[in-house]
Amino acid sequence: LSDERESTENDEVFNWGKNDFSPIKNKANINEKSSRKSKIYITENYLLNEKETRRPKIQPGNRSYASATKYGKKVMVIGDSHIRRIRRDKFNNSIENAKSYVKGFEGAKVEHMKYHIIPMLKEQQPDIVILHIGSNNISFKNLKINPLEIATSIVEIAQQCCSYNVNEIIISSITVKKSIRLTSIIREVNDALESLCLSRKFHFIRNDDITPDHLTDGVHLNEYGTGILASNFVDYINNYVFDNSY
Repeated sequence: LSDERESTENDEVFNWGKNDFSPIKNKANINEKSSRKSKIYITENYLLNEKETRRPKIQPGNRSYASATKYGKKVMVIGDSHIRRIRRDKFNNSIENAKSYVKGFEGAKVEHMKYHIIPMLKEQQPDIVILHIGSNNISFKNLKINPLEIATSIVEIAQQCCSYNVNEIIISSITVKKSIRLTSIIREVNDALESLCLSRKFHFIRNDDITPDHLTDGVHLNEYGTGILASNFVDYINNYVFDNSY
């Protein structure tokens, strides 16, 4: 996301009260299985270890690609900085019969992602793509933005993926911000996105379990918000994509 920290001095702020969904309510049992399989790895277990070395790219000709093919489908998660802290190893352990590649572009808007995604589609050759983009298009600098235009631009990127033989495309809803005005726009974009996905037979994830309690500065996800987002991705892949499509 953009380095800009959005001010809420002249804007109302959501008062959500105590969050009922608390991924750290019982931290000692955080790795116990629940009815939703991906909760095994929620919160900090999904976060990128800052000391962790960079892993090689999964592409034809190297061992990582061969390993991904051996384990089943290849999942590519691409988006803004909300997804940059997701740990790929824990994410992989949660997905059934698949390996993943996670890439976040800090500050990238939808129009930028149209260019970022093409070389990645060529290199990774994924079977499944998850798109989590659009948040950087919604800011106090651009309050007159048309929600349908943003939603349409995101769906256009999903259509780009189709031309690279991606089998399943999942669009993740834009997560909330602390500002009421911005979140109102976000909800309009998400409603338009869901409608467009339905008409074009793309998958759609609503991240309604992420609230302002899961933000660090009114914009960016904290570690628990990141864990919930990653969990939503895994749940959808395991329970809807694989169960119904493969």
